[in-house]
Amino acid sequence: MRVRSFALRLNGHTYQDIGRLLGVSRQRIHQLLKPPSAVVEEIRKRANYRCEQCGLPGRSHHVHHRLATKGQEDTFNDFENLQYLCPSCHRKAHLMELATIKVSNI
Repeated sequence: MRVRSFALRLNGHTYQDIGRLLGVSRQRIHQLLKPPSAVVEEIRKRANYRCEQCGLPGRSHHVHHRLATKGQEDTFNDFENLQYLCPSCHRKAHLMELATIKVSNI
């Protein structure tokens, strides 16, 4: 299931879409694809526990994949592809991704 989830994510599907396609929850897909805990902690430290977009301090922000597209299989969970974002900036990043996907499908 992890390999199939990964392939779908790199083809532009959201966690919710993948969950629907595979008959599991969005949360389960997130668990399968998220970076290891040690990597997440290093990303937090690198950002000094501040959102890398707006600078808001916080310890419960999200780790975001900058690139999650086909061809990024080897770098999906690399430090350079991950950034620490507050919930607001993380939401905005995903909205921008969805808008880009929709425009490219026109």
